[in-house]
Amino acid sequence: KSFRLLVLSSLALLSLACGREDASDASPAKPNAADQAAPSQTIEPAAGISEIASRYSERCDAAADKIAGLLAELEAVGSDPTLSNVFGPFNELTRLIDNNMYEAQLFFYVHPDADTRKIAGECDQKFQGINTQLFLSRPIFEAFAAVDVSREDAETRYFADKQLTLFKQNGVGQDDQTRARIQALKEEIVGLENEFAANVAGDVRSIMVDSVDQLAGLPDDWIEAHPPNENGEIIITTQYPDYSPFMRYSQDESLRKQLYFEYNNRAHPANKEVLRNLVDKRNEMAQLTGFASWADNQNATKMSGNAATVRRFIDKAADAAEKRAHGDYALYLDRLRKDDPDAQAVMPWQGSFIGNRLRQERFSLD
Repeated sequence: KSFRLLVLSSLALLSLACGREDASDASPAKPNAADQAAPSQTIEPAAGISEIASRYSERCDAAADKIAGLLAELEAVGSDPTLSNVFGPFNELTRLIDNNMYEAQLFFYVHPDADTRKIAGECDQKFQGINTQLFLSRPIFEAFAAVDVSREDAETRYFADKQLTLFKQNGVGQDDQTRARIQALKEEIVGLENEFAANVAGDVRSIMVDSVDQLAGLPDDWIEAHPPNENGEIIITTQYPDYSPFMRYSQDESLRKQLYFEYNNRAHPANKEVLRNLVDKRNEMAQLTGFASWADNQNATKMSGNAATVRRFIDKAADAAEKRAHGDYALYLDRLRKDDPDAQAVMPWQGSFIGNRLRQERFSLD
């Protein structure tokens, strides 16, 4: 039971942290320098931001202007929709949205420049907003649905069916007032997702180590990269280059425990209200688009089809893995008891360290 709960909770947290939506299931997107047009003033970068952030802001605005223009052209197709004047432009439109949205998300999570990360979050929200506008557009939906694909190949028919499902998933069949609320909710959800992630990334915590002697077990190059400060203290942060090696190699369990709690308390309590609001907004979105839950909404266009199928898969995977998981856990506990004969359980701050010891001793792998 505990193993199944661990699997379910891990997947739930992953879903909350990475709850991004695909713009479409169109052709694989390939970056293209022509995807960006003339500079736009849609996002006004704050004075004094970095040059790289300012350039990215201009590029983001230019791409958004180009995409908005293509969307308007597609809405004006008229009464004779065909593969060439609907599916082709639609495919290009979703390709541009995907390319720019995924680039924005990548920059938001990993770019070293803080100003660029901030602009990227705004750009992500902009492109997701355009994507929502696309899939709430009645003229585009009606043109798409009117194209006769009955004599087309299987791939084209699949593409058409998948996109029509996406339109319905996004609430295109609702009345004007409901569609307006869906558009607003989408923007709020993306903003909350970005806020949640930014709070985690921005909350860098640390512990203080009084002596190099307390760094026993850590690689020499890691120790050299962490010299004592003017007070003789060594700062170990919750950032990955510090956290992961420390949890794997540090022989000081009390320090591993301290760092583990700092790491897992990042963005608390700031994200409590953000998460509560995000769950509420997602639930409202699901109800407005005709689904019982956000999970059902998100799985409508996936292989699973619905949340119940995902739950059955998780239960099946947990049942299949449970025996082996208990065996692995027993192996970890036996190894822990060589260092601590009274140990009754393997705690989270012990797992990486014990796992590394087992790899060294059983496979000569470090």
